[in-house]
Amino acid sequence: MRDLLVGVSIGKVSGTIVVDLNQLEDQYGEGDMPLAIMYGRGLITLMQADGEWTPAEVSQAVDLAFKAAEQIYKLEKNTLK
Repeated sequence: MRDLLVGVSIGKVSGTIVVDLNQLEDQYGEGDMPLAIMYGRGLITLMQADGEWTPAEVSQAVDLAFKAAEQIYKLEKNTLK
């Protein structure tokens, strides 16, 4: 195994980029972007986007995804100790 995989969901709701959409945000938001990240290696292994995203919003979404992935990655590593 090269690294742990972290799944993060990013969305756009009322023009704001958010992490971990709830059901209503996902259903009525302007877009969603699930990502799978190998945080320890700094790699995105899956990225899918629905809705309309500007290049700046995609960049912001990826930054937020990596920040969220860091927290999840630490939890995964501690759990597997």
